[in-house]
Amino acid sequence: MEYIYTIILAVVQGIAEFAPISSSGHLVLLHEVVNLELTSELAFDVALHAGTLLAIIIFFSKDIIHYLRTAPRVFGLLLISSIPAALVGLLFEDVIDAYLRAPIVVVVMLVLIALVFLWVERKAKQSMQLTELSYKQALLIGVSQIVALIPGTSRSGVTISTGLLLGLTRSDAARFSFLMAVPVIGGATLKKVYDVWQVGIPSSELQLTIIGVIISCITGIVVIKFLLEFFKRYSLRPFAWYRIVLAAVVIITIIL
Repeated sequence: MEYIYTIILAVVQGIAEFAPISSSGHLVLLHEVVNLELTSELAFDVALHAGTLLAIIIFFSKDIIHYLRTAPRVFGLLLISSIPAALVGLLFEDVIDAYLRAPIVVVVMLVLIALVFLWVERKAKQSMQLTELSYKQALLIGVSQIVALIPGTSRSGVTISTGLLLGLTRSDAARFSFLMAVPVIGGATLKKVYDVWQVGIPSSELQLTIIGVIISCITGIVVIKFLLEFFKRYSLRPFAWYRIVLAAVVIITIIL
């Protein structure tokens, strides 16, 4: 069963990291149901995030090379957008891990951000391309990403929403959101990998961890490709209603 549970968690991470439904929130909830009896659930979650980081790098490798050669300004935008969440995450990481990785927090954020999605879709003009984004606007998207440190929020959800409010097309808002995950997730993952390395991963869990990284990476690549096409034609509304339904299911489960 351990391998089945690992696959489930890895697939969910690969989907939820990029779909605006909150990967951290889903992992918190799944750990309440799926018991892998790990030495550190957080260490396993870090491994899954490393898998999705690898997915971004692989999928956008051509874009990254293209931007380096022809549009280095885009990299400046990505770096600026990563600063706010990086600073807050570094300062309050222990507080977040200790007090906010709880089902009730996830439920509240699932609903709140769903309402934000519905509001944003009514206000968004979608008249601007990614190359027109200013440094100030990139910083604003980065500031919004701070909220995503709370499980249940969705990093892609808040950054895409902010991009839409600033005028980006939905597909370009999604592309920028996925690309800005490289410095953010990369930095956070490296920091936590170092912390995990200090403690060590039991050899009995190493194989499960490797499997989790590979599956979350493959799933992430498939999901990124799907979502970039999805956002060319559809809105955030389906994800908003999914979040609300999931929150209701969790509340009913807790009560019962």
